[in-house]
Amino acid sequence: MPSHLAALENFIAADPGGRNVLGLLRPGHLRLAAQSLRHARRVAITSGFHILAAGASETDGPPGAKALGDALAACGVEVVYVTDGSGAPLFEALEARPLHLVEIAADAPDRRARAVRALDALDASHLVAIERAGRSRDGTYRNMRGADISAATSAIDELFLEAADRGIPTVGIGDGGNEIGMGEVLARVIRDVDLGERIACVVPTDLVIVSGVSNWGAYGLVGALSLLEGRDLLPSAAVAAEHVQAAVAAGAVDGPSGRPEALVDGLPLASSIAALEGIRAHVRGGTLRRADPDVDRRRRIVVLGAGVAGMAAARLLRREGHEVAISDAADVALPPDLADLPDNETAGHGRALIERADVIIRSPGVPIDAEPVAWARAAGTPVLGEVEAAWQLREPPIVAVTGSIGRASTADLIASALVADGRDAVRGGNRATPLSDLVAEPGHGDRLHVLTLSSYQLEASVTLRPRAAVILNADAAAAGPAIARHGGLAEYVRNLGRVFMNQRADDALVLPADDPALEPLAAHHRGLTLRISTSRPVARGAWLDGGDAFIAVSGEPRRLGPVADRHPENVLAALAVAAALGVEIDVLIAWLAAPR
Repeated sequence: MPSHLAALENFIAADPGGRNVLGLLRPGHLRLAAQSLRHARRVAITSGFHILAAGASETDGPPGAKALGDALAACGVEVVYVTDGSGAPLFEALEARPLHLVEIAADAPDRRARAVRALDALDASHLVAIERAGRSRDGTYRNMRGADISAATSAIDELFLEAADRGIPTVGIGDGGNEIGMGEVLARVIRDVDLGERIACVVPTDLVIVSGVSNWGAYGLVGALSLLEGRDLLPSAAVAAEHVQAAVAAGAVDGPSGRPEALVDGLPLASSIAALEGIRAHVRGGTLRRADPDVDRRRRIVVLGAGVAGMAAARLLRREGHEVAISDAADVALPPDLADLPDNETAGHGRALIERADVIIRSPGVPIDAEPVAWARAAGTPVLGEVEAAWQLREPPIVAVTGSIGRASTADLIASALVADGRDAVRGGNRATPLSDLVAEPGHGDRLHVLTLSSYQLEASVTLRPRAAVILNADAAAAGPAIARHGGLAEYVRNLGRVFMNQRADDALVLPADDPALEPLAAHHRGLTLRISTSRPVARGAWLDGGDAFIAVSGEPRRLGPVADRHPENVLAALAVAAALGVEIDVLIAWLAAPR
């Protein structure tokens, strides 16, 4: 499988509406949908969600449909668009052609027969629905508030039921639970989404892509197609903005407000552009990786933020031969070895400098929605974090530790256990030595870098792949500022999960068995998943029983000895990581018994 698809799937699950998108996500469906559509003959794409108060379709859906249709056409796939009278002006404004109108009353007694005729006329090998209402259990079509919109909604979902009977592959993209395709995760919608019992769509699709905004799901599918094709099929930021604006000019409204304004699901255009460019970052992958040695890879790079991590990144990038400048909002004194960079800017960010850059490196303290980041996104410039940049440049062996409490002490314990086994291990990361500094040292490629990583650092990750990763906890009290920055506990957890999204089958993830907030992440890991518990045995991992540590990675459980630490869960995490990395049991027993 092409790299970064799992990370991309996680990325589009960003959940600004707080709808438990990560819990609804079906791992791998993004990849499977792209693989299926890439070899399609003729794809019918439908969208158009009616907003009752405005008497018009919303801005979410048709722009994503157009982006997907353009990408498929670039792959040589024939495309036809399908909507009803409410959505038709939007598709016409987007020049989405050919366009078929399908008008089937929700209560029409012959609606299946009409769907059969419509499907015959489309002659499609695949069907895709993007933000298109599907019927609920009582046969009505409902919006997220539970209001009945059946009178203004054509029963296009009937085509998907007929397609299922014919064996025609179908894909659904949604963000709330009431769209065509979400019948595939019906039980989860009923359980986890507000008003789920009332609004949940019962019409499934073969594959369902769940995203925070349905346009983002469509962009994500184009991103997945791009990865499979080996070329960027995404619309530019300017074109994506024009699509939304054209839809509004044709009568579209923002869904939540019902007003004719260039918002999507209540979010400004800048949010859509940020999502689009974040997807493009996954498509580009190794922006800073060394290419053909005969090709000049010297880049103009601006480092946002003059903190410790930012300065470490600037030094590494300068050493690599890139043209570097530092930009900080404060009037700060730069270190002597970096103060001579000719384009440095302090006491404010200059837009011209940002827009001239080939790559932006964002320090963890600079918010992801900061104005200079938005400038870069609008210009289509990749925005990376310091850890991601250092990883792309050198790809060092990494053990990553994240979570709300205990990161530093757990990382210290892991490094100690590895050193006890004769490994060359060094500590770094958040509130420690930046990875950029560590990989600048001789011999970094043979050294295990045990890093503490914050959610702020992980939100900027794209290609990062630790050999082992630990997510200790998601403590709402301890992580209050981070939860606020990410927009809620679920979003905080999703960002923590980015630590393992690029792991492979031979990589390890350690998760607590007793933290329900982290449980949704377990289904998304494709490698060796180990659990830790201070209260009960686990099938695979490390646990406490009567004050003694036990471990089982492969084979029978083994007793290791008493744990005297005030925070035994940290010790268990260190034991699990060490065992996963091949440290023998007798070494672990001796390490656990040694004074620290």
